[in-house]
Amino acid sequence: MQKTGAIQATAPTSDQQVINSSPPPSITTEAKILPTVETPPAVAETKVLPEDSLSETRKSSLDVLTVTKGLLAELSSRTRKRKSPNPEVLQKQKQTLEEFFNMPLEAIQQANAYGNIEGIIHSLIQNSNDLREKTTLEILLARVAEFRESIPMAMAIKETAEARIISLLGKATVLDARLEEREKKLSFLVTEFSRLSKEEENLEAEIQFLITQKAEILAHKKHVLADMEKTNDETSEDVEE
Repeated sequence: MQKTGAIQATAPTSDQQVINSSPPPSITTEAKILPTVETPPAVAETKVLPEDSLSETRKSSLDVLTVTKGLLAELSSRTRKRKSPNPEVLQKQKQTLEEFFNMPLEAIQQANAYGNIEGIIHSLIQNSNDLREKTTLEILLARVAEFRESIPMAMAIKETAEARIISLLGKATVLDARLEEREKKLSFLVTEFSRLSKEEENLEAEIQFLITQKAEILAHKKHVLADMEKTNDETSEDVEE
């Protein structure tokens, strides 16, 4: 029993372990009281340009501004030149447009010149200051667009009609050859009919002549017969005497 008590006296309790593992109160308090040290912000250094550098900067700025103004003036001049139409160019465009309109539709379609025509009309509209002329050109542009859409269909119809005509011409050629043969045959038949009709007329005339001749022969025969009977009678009388 005493040994057990001695062992219990030497074994540390759980409360004692907690106390021994905790730091001393003085250390904990000091750790909490220590202030946080902040790093001061870096101060940017300001460079002071010398007078020569400032003068050169002003000069370069003035040079750039002068060059910029010169370029703006040049661009403005070129823009005005572009906006102001050249009368010779406009006249040339009108002549070209007139030449296009004098071309047959087939030639315009084959050359695919609708884009060129529309481009010229657009240019004339943009450069025209006459409201009536602009309206006329816009109407013309709409008509060209209509033609551009309708002409291919019309050309297809025309090609179909031409193919049909070629087919009919081929059939007509065959028919003409057949009719020519029929004509030759009919001509031969007409000639033959005329020949036979002539022969018939000749035979009819001969028949009429023969009938007349027959009638004359029969009349003469009858007369001869009567004369022969009379002669017989006279001869019989003479014989009886």
